[in-house]
Amino acid sequence: MPNPSTLTDEFGPSAARRTPDALTTFLRSSVSQFVLASLLVLAVVGLLAGLFLLLLWSLVPH
Repeated sequence: MPNPSTLTDEFGPSAARRTPDALTTFLRSSVSQFVLASLLVLAVVGLLAGLFLLLLWSLVPH
């Protein structure tokens, strides 16, 4: 049976006070938020452009 004190340290209140890892720090930085927002905007614009081109292609007589 594991030691209860190690379980408390791992999953207890002190776990929230641990220093965040590099990925968490990166995701919380403003640069990464700007990059993620830019990628989201580019994805939406690309989707709308693709739908517009598909609409134009369907209107052109073949």
